[in-house]
Amino acid sequence: MKIGLSARRFVPPFRGGVDVYSARLGKAFQRLGHEIFYLAYDLEQERESSEILITEDDFSGSRVWRFSLGSAEMHEETFPIGYNPGMGEATYRVLSEEQPDIFVILNF
Repeated sequence: MKIGLSARRFVPPFRGGVDVYSARLGKAFQRLGHEIFYLAYDLEQERESSEILITEDDFSGSRVWRFSLGSAEMHEETFPIGYNPGMGEATYRVLSEEQPDIFVILNF
């Protein structure tokens, strides 16, 4: 089964919180024979662009999709980020490509 896990920044070394939980859950699923990928995000205050950058890297043999939002997308509250149309489109593109059987939202 292909399983997607949302994380937060998901930048090793993990120190606590949802990133540690995501990494451990992903490794447990891998030991059970499942294919894992992660979605992670970061707000880049020094970048003023409103474009959402999507990059990829690897963690323990699993793809990590990274969404980087510039300062133009920062809000005083977290509520608008959850309804950001650009993030919706970027997430849709990645999930359409990955086509997971299950997508677990741990923190996004």
